[in-house]
Amino acid sequence: WKADTFDESKGALKAAEDALKAAEQSLAGGQASAALASAGDAVKQSKQAIDSARTRYADRIREEARKAVQVARINDGDKENPELFKKAEASLQVAEEKYNKQKYEDCITASKQTIDAVDQLLAHLKNTAVNKLDELKGLVKELEKQEAEKYQPQAIVKAKENVENIEKKINVDRDYKQAIILAGSAITAAQDGIVETKKSKANLEMRNIESKIAEARADEAAIYTPDRLAAAETAYQELMANYLNNQFDTVLNLVPQLKQQVEELVTVTRIEATKDKIATVEKSIKTLKDEDVQVHLPGRVEVMEKLLEEARSYFNNNDFDTAKEKASEGLIENDRIIVAFDNLTQKTIEDAEFAVGTARQTLEKVE
Repeated sequence: WKADTFDESKGALKAAEDALKAAEQSLAGGQASAALASAGDAVKQSKQAIDSARTRYADRIREEARKAVQVARINDGDKENPELFKKAEASLQVAEEKYNKQKYEDCITASKQTIDAVDQLLAHLKNTAVNKLDELKGLVKELEKQEAEKYQPQAIVKAKENVENIEKKINVDRDYKQAIILAGSAITAAQDGIVETKKSKANLEMRNIESKIAEARADEAAIYTPDRLAAAETAYQELMANYLNNQFDTVLNLVPQLKQQVEELVTVTRIEATKDKIATVEKSIKTLKDEDVQVHLPGRVEVMEKLLEEARSYFNNNDFDTAKEKASEGLIENDRIIVAFDNLTQKTIEDAEFAVGTARQTLEKVE
């Protein structure tokens, strides 16, 4: 009767245990009369503990039976299984009658029958509710896998709240019907959240790829890597068609491959563009030297040569951005040298024309 759980019987149970222990010690010590007295006390205390525990246990299990019938009503038990519902109500009535007549063992038996009938009655509903809850928990894991915290945080927050609410409905309220209804709505919301998460994720990936293609175009991929550019743009358009048709799984599955393709496009374009700029600087230096610019503008060509050397060094170390930057600086310096050289040439021409004019005037005076 679970005497150790009730305050009314704990004391008597402890006294019975102590009396039994004393009887055993007395018997072991050869004190038969003392052992007999302690044993009698142990029996008395045990009976008292049993009586107290039985009464309290009957009271408690009768209350559990009442709650079980209430739970059955909440879940429309009379409609789910009319026969079992009537059986539960009838057993509860017997339990009440037996309790009032202080027939506690009969009350306990009838209460257990009530609880068993309700458990059978609600087994299907409970299993359905639990299965729905498990399905929802699976969707929460999928939301986590799809990084909903990053792309659709509200969806996963709401899904987790729904899990808690439904668990309470099942384990505390035992309102399985309501749990099933809530789970149905929550499952639909979680599924929508997964779709929206994938959509947001795919959208971000598509924009990143589009940005990379634009970067390649800015680096003049149309000139340096036209075939790669065309292939990447075609693949992007095909992927965009899938995105517009809400085929987000397909998009996300193909994104890694296209990202690699586009990264290679950007890298190869940058390499080819940088090589071209370096070659242009080399040609420009040769042209300047062929025109003896270094003679008329000492030190200027050397600046370009230094920039060319730096560009080559960065290129050989795979730092293509800096190499391109240095090559571009070299070409800018080339433009400045040409302007300076043109200005110098123009001044030389003007000086020569002035000198010729002066000589002509002097000659005319002599004549």
